Amino acid sequence: MSEPLPDAGWSRTCLTVPDAIVCPPKEYFPLGPCGVWNDQGDVAQAAHWRKGQRFTTAVAEAPAPVNHLKGKHLWAGILFGHFGHFLTESISRLWAVEDERPDSVIFIPRHARLDNLDAFRGEMCDLLGIGVPIQIIADPTSVEELVVPGQGFGLGSITAGTPEFWAMMQRMADRVQEDAPRKIYISRTEFGGKGGVICEDVLERNMEAAGYETLHPQRLSVSQQIAAYKSATHVVGLDSSAFHMVGFASQPQQQVSIVLRRNTDDHIYIAAQLEATLEKPPQIINALSANWAPSGQQNANHNSYGELDHDRLFGALRDTGFVDPNASWTPPSGAEKEAAVKQAADRCGEPLVRLEVKETTETTSPAVHRSTLATYIRSEKLISDGRPKVLGVCRFSMLGRGDWKAYRGQPDDKLEDIYEQKAEELFAEARMKSRLATLEHLTLGAMTAQSDQESIFLVLSSDRMPKHYRDRLAEICNEVPQAVLQFIEPMHVSDAIRKATTEMEIELSDCLQYRLDDDDCVAFDFTRRARRHARTFWDYSNFAISFAQQYYCVSDGPTEGIYNWWSPFFSAGASVRHNSKTVFDFGHYKIPNRLPALTDPHFPNIVTHRGDNDTPRHEAAILRKRGMKPASAKEVMRTHERHFHFLSPKGLELCGFDKVLKQAETA
Repeated sequence: MSEPLPDAGWSRTCLTVPDAIVCPPKEYFPLGPCGVWNDQGDVAQAAHWRKGQRFTTAVAEAPAPVNHLKGKHLWAGILFGHFGHFLTESISRLWAVEDERPDSVIFIPRHARLDNLDAFRGEMCDLLGIGVPIQIIADPTSVEELVVPGQGFGLGSITAGTPEFWAMMQRMADRVQEDAPRKIYISRTEFGGKGGVICEDVLERNMEAAGYETLHPQRLSVSQQIAAYKSATHVVGLDSSAFHMVGFASQPQQQVSIVLRRNTDDHIYIAAQLEATLEKPPQIINALSANWAPSGQQNANHNSYGELDHDRLFGALRDTGFVDPNASWTPPSGAEKEAAVKQAADRCGEPLVRLEVKETTETTSPAVHRSTLATYIRSEKLISDGRPKVLGVCRFSMLGRGDWKAYRGQPDDKLEDIYEQKAEELFAEARMKSRLATLEHLTLGAMTAQSDQESIFLVLSSDRMPKHYRDRLAEICNEVPQAVLQFIEPMHVSDAIRKATTEMEIELSDCLQYRLDDDDCVAFDFTRRARRHARTFWDYSNFAISFAQQYYCVSDGPTEGIYNWWSPFFSAGASVRHNSKTVFDFGHYKIPNRLPALTDPHFPNIVTHRGDNDTPRHEAAILRKRGMKPASAKEVMRTHERHFHFLSPKGLELCGFDKVLKQAETA
């Protein structure tokens, strides 16, 4: 089945499923298999789609129902907790309620805490005219007759919405009485989360001076928001989920302008939704001069703070007719900027650094047409056609064969005993606390900071891991754009990689694969450099690359310190391209004996070692025998500045760089 489309196909039809089983997820982070089951298997039309890909995993076998519902009920899909995702994805099938007249509407929860509708969601459903009980089903439930409407809205090509979906939204808007016409500025100054722009209070002040009324959506009910947006002549605001609500109430005669708060393409689906109701694209204004983000973060995201060029912003609003050319407009003072940056840093809980944005001569974007939206969605994946693809693999407390000594030479009938023994070791509280910290602040910290962000970083973990650790691991990985987390049953790591790449529709032969342990760290330029080498060698069907310079960091014990270690094809960053084999099908030190190989001496790795590592602690004599030499404070400082400047204070502490850098400062 292909993705839902706005004009034709399954998105505009209803499927009636007799004797269905509603299957909520057993796991939420990441979301486990879920959907609807019948005697033919997984019901594909019940799957949720996002950005051109199936978001929910198919149910593989029928669960044993815990409850039973008689009568006719309607499948609504996933109930999301996030404001924007609820608006764009949770209501996407409710268009069929009016015609089908079910006994109830059924949601399954996105996470375990969603066991009821809050006031906002309840009012939204009332305004949509649902008029029947809404059930949030957390246990497998058999249903006598289940109506499965197509997904009529969402993120992707379907953002344009089906006629049936927009008819429902028009009925909702018609139920709300209009307010007096006015110009509205949607503010984020009272938004409780992170992210925004510095000095938005100054922008508010200027917009009010230009005749706009400041609106704080979180103060208003759903009907009050709809009334305001429905009646407005002009709407201006920072790109945010609030514009999804604007899109449900806007009319062709209105003028809407979105001011970008981050130099990303996150606004494109909002723009496409607005175009469907405005019958013209909204104005997109990019007046960013910089982004403010935590040290080590190289790119803007939903938690960063934009710095606007207020003069350029005024020019764009003036030229597009949103403010009068003679309107009073005063940019923020230096003191106001300084105070705003401090306020943003306090909210983030850490200092922020300024990342300058390259100035563009365009302050408004052209139309975000639906045809170009589809093109954008196809190009949005983290791997790009026409360039060597880069795939990193990290095993995080994974159970299964690989290159670990515990499994070598062991028959299959002994594996379960080994799994139990290794699980006890891997999931020990002290070890898990330590490894979650190094993964977050070293391994994934490096991914977030990469100068080339186009890659996939596959994190393989065990489905036997205790749930509170799985949830924390998922939380950490969800913050990293490249990270793809999978909890798997015990299996060989190469089988897990092949399974994952098949699901992601990636051919091993198209990838440069590399391995990285959960307590090691690559340089910020690793991906760019690895891809460059791969491009040079791509005519070879099989080859390998090593970043041979290691900084071996012993964080405790008698050999504590940082060592300069030349070790070609050490595991950290060891990379291969092979038509059929994975990077774990080779002993890493034996790779150059089996494949044409290149060694790069210029981009080092950080390798950490402490008492809980899988490799034993080595005495000083062994370290010397392996060629490890204590790194000077000056060398560590230079390496930090050139290759690992992104490390957070916690990351510096975990690898021991903090102590040496302090020595260098006082020397």
